[in-house]
Formats: sequence, structure tokens, C-alpha cells
Amino acid sequence: MKGETAPKVSSNKIDRVKLKKEVSLINAITLIVGAVIGSGIFVSPTGILEKSGSVGSSLLVWLGCGAIALLGCLCYAELGTCVEKSGAEYAYIWEGFGPIPAFLFSWTSILIIRPSAGAIIAMIFAEYVSKPFFPDCEAPVVLIKILATCCLGKIR
Repeated sequence: MKGETAPKVSSNKIDRVKLKKEVSLINAITLIVGAVIGSGIFVSPTGILEKSGSVGSSLLVWLGCGAIALLGCLCYAELGTCVEKSGAEYAYIWEGFGPIPAFLFSWTSILIIRPSAGAIIAMIFAEYVSKPFFPDCEAPVVLIKILATCCLGKIR
């Protein structure tokens, strides 16, 4: 096109366009909170309220769990600032424990952890989508599985 120039060639090197290594505070917070807390926060309130027996004690449980999640987020942020390699957990495990545990983690993550997390999130989504249509009873399991499958098919 008019006005564009080719990359400058200087002594066998080509200047390339690079992405800035920059994450804003808001982006970092949302990434960490999403990774640490996840979608379980939408399912667990009912169980906590049932097991604790009162609203006050369930709020104390939530406060304690929130403090633990905050500590996890801060640890994750600290790792992100100390290990300046891309790859998140893989890079952290590589730096801390070496290449074999990092390799095993990456394969476990690809084959088991990520697909399981996706399936759980899809099932939670399907439960919440079907709940308004069955206000007095549980939604049929088949319907929830079909909705979850459609959700996975749409996002994958």
C-alpha cells in the first residue's frame, strides 16, 4: 500500500513488530481472580448455607475462604512479577522444580485439568439456564447434559 515501508534490514537483522509486555492492574486482577476463584463461586453458596446452619456462620466461612483466595491471588501475582517468562504455571513450575515436573504438569493440564474444568463450567451453566423452566423441581439430567454439550460445542 501507499506510504508503507518494508522492514529495515541492517546487518543481517530485520526489525520486527513486537507486542508490548504490558498488563494493566485491572487486567491482572481479573485474570488472577478468574484463575483462583473460577466458577465454583456460583455453585457453593447453597452447600455452605445448608452445612453451616445459619447465615452468620456461612458468611464467616465465605470471609475465611475469601481471605485464602486473596492470599492465593497475591502469591500468583508475586510469581508473575518474579518469573518473567511466558507460560504461567508451566514457567513457574519449570523455574521452581525443573523441566520434568513442568512437562508432566502441562500434559496433565491439557489432557485432564482443562477439559474437566470446561465440563464443570458447562454443567453449571446448563443448571442455571434450565432452572427458570423448572421452578418447583429439578431439571431433567438429560436436559442439563444436552445443554452442557451444546455449550461446549459452541465455545470449543
